[in-house]
Amino acid sequence: MNIFRRLALVILAGLFVLPGHLAAQVTGLKIGYVNVQSVFANSPQLASARAALQEEFSPRQRELVAQQAALKEKQEQIQRDLEVMGAEERSNAQRELIKAERELERASEEFNEDVNLRQNEMFGKVQRALGLQIQAFAVQAGYDLIIGEAVYIRADGPLNITQQVLDALQTTGTGEQ
Repeated sequence: MNIFRRLALVILAGLFVLPGHLAAQVTGLKIGYVNVQSVFANSPQLASARAALQEEFSPRQRELVAQQAALKEKQEQIQRDLEVMGAEERSNAQRELIKAERELERASEEFNEDVNLRQNEMFGKVQRALGLQIQAFAVQAGYDLIIGEAVYIRADGPLNITQQVLDALQTTGTGEQ
């Protein structure tokens, strides 16, 4: 049992052992748990984002594969012709090969950075959209509290103590010491 389920069980257990007058306030409380990671991983929005990323970056990926193949062919050709080359020609070919390897390595690194940045951007958008959809579902279904991994998604009614906390902060002053 993971820590988030334990936390949910502790919260639920706490609700059952509340003093009588407080328990009366939370009668009819509707609480739900959402495995946000599972929703994210299995959402059609994520599949769509992955497909968009594949479409966006596949031309560059094909180009990199073609560059790798050309470099390998060039290496093989130099290896075959090594015996018939003069010293200067051999040196030039090796320099050219090293330059091509560096360019390919740089292009690969740029590609990976671009993919990672774009992936983080798109996946972040999907996560935010799913969070809003979960919250809308909770409101529509009448849930007072929705718990997800490490965060609550929505709290309403007697569970929302935000105003009480703000009032307590107002009565204690600024809290500066």
